[in-house]
Amino acid sequence: TTSNNGIEGEWTPELNSSNSIYTFTPNSDECAESIDIEIEIIPDITPEFSIPTEVCEDELQELPTTSDNGIEGEWQPDFNPSTTETYTFIPENEACYSELVEITIEINSLSVNLDIGPIEACDNNNDGFFHEFDLDVLIDDINFTDNPELEVSFHPTIQDAESGQN
Repeated sequence: TTSNNGIEGEWTPELNSSNSIYTFTPNSDECAESIDIEIEIIPDITPEFSIPTEVCEDELQELPTTSDNGIEGEWQPDFNPSTTETYTFIPENEACYSELVEITIEINSLSVNLDIGPIEACDNNNDGFFHEFDLDVLIDDINFTDNPELEVSFHPTIQDAESGQN
C-alpha cells in the first residue's frame, strides 16, 4: 500500500468493516514513522418517508426536505401538484446513504363540475322573499361522476364552509 505522500507500507489490522484503530507501518526501507488512525464505520442509511403515493390534485403542495429518520435533502424534479410523476430524494451528504429513494406520486384530478348553471327561483307572491328553494337538486350536476366519497354541502359563506358551519 502507498500512502498519500508516497510512502510504501501496510495497514494492520487488515481493513474491514468494523470500528477499530488501524496502524500504517512503513516498509523498513522508508524513513517514516508508523501512524495510528481511529476509523469509525458508519452504517448505510436509507431515507424513509411516509408520503401518500396517491393524492387529489393540489392536495399536497410540497415534499418534505427531511426524511422520517432525519436525513435532509431535496427532491428532483421539483414537485408538481397537478401531474403524476416519479421523484428522487437526493440526501445533502451522500457519503453514507446506500440508495436513493424514488417515490411515484399519482395525482388524481378533481372530478367535480364547478361550472354550474344559474339557479332560478320565483317569488310567487311578490313579497321579495324566497320562502323555499332546494339546492340538493344540483348535487348530481356537481358530482357528475357519482363518486361515493365526494360529499357535497352548501354554506352561506366561505367561512362557514371552511369551519363546517351551516
